[in-house]
Amino acid sequence: MKFKASLRLDTLPYLLGATAALARMAKMGAGSRSTASALGAPICYLKLTPNQFFLNVRHCDEMEAYIEAETVALFHPGWVIESKRRNNIGLVVDVLHLHNTLKLASHCSRITMKLAKRQGQGVLSFDFTDALMDNLWITQDCPVQTLQGEDVDTAGTPDIPACEWNVEAPRLRLALSVLDRMTRLKADVVTVDVTPTAAAEGHCELAFAGASDLVNVKTAFPKCALLVADTNTKQPTAPHVARSFKTRRLAAALRVAMDMSHGRTNDGLVACVIPEDEQAYPWACVVFHSSKLESLKLFCVLPTLRRPRDDMI
Repeated sequence: MKFKASLRLDTLPYLLGATAALARMAKMGAGSRSTASALGAPICYLKLTPNQFFLNVRHCDEMEAYIEAETVALFHPGWVIESKRRNNIGLVVDVLHLHNTLKLASHCSRITMKLAKRQGQGVLSFDFTDALMDNLWITQDCPVQTLQGEDVDTAGTPDIPACEWNVEAPRLRLALSVLDRMTRLKADVVTVDVTPTAAAEGHCELAFAGASDLVNVKTAFPKCALLVADTNTKQPTAPHVARSFKTRRLAAALRVAMDMSHGRTNDGLVACVIPEDEQAYPWACVVFHSSKLESLKLFCVLPTLRRPRDDMI
């Protein structure tokens, strides 16, 4: 098994955003033994193929986050990815350690990555050339576990079926302020309602509603865009769609997307993707698609809840 590559410096900010997003998710699952690896950290999978780069965390408060990008967009020509399993490499890494290593490299003029062993422990080794002193090299190792067999195949992004409802998210800071207010008011469950706008084709009203013992809260975001990926995308048959989530989970998913976009709305598109058949697909997905690094995508999947009674909203 071999891996060696020189990282494109212009992609470093995007990898920093991606690892920050996954580190946030990993902290949510840090208290669960089921998410802990032998490295002493929540499980984060890194999968490398000749064409794709995958990074993801799973089972964090029943949420999962998947990041993917094309290998050619991240590495300079000449990278080496070799293994007996169709040149696919699967690793378990400490994503916070990986994020801090990339931060250390943020002021370097050259970054080389490779798989190596240090005293019998597998590591993802980074060599940095200082931007001011070309003869100064810095080496930083991230401990890894090597996946074998079918675990390598499942370490990437799973197939996420096409969904009927694809809605552009409102400004993330504004949406998060609403969810944070609901949390302070003890509204632990939020219902997201999407209703197409008759007067504006291709747009909808996106509403957040929650209730506690003492207060009802509802905020609407008018004129959110209804997105159509292509002409073959499934079209919704219902007049509107509503799903309920734990408030903290939806807020966490939006914060992960904000980490990916560095808090700037012009860095990419954030959308809420909702299957129409909740019984078959009891989940929704927050998607981030970078506008600067086109192959970079985030899929943050969170489970839905049985909706509270209508009279509670």
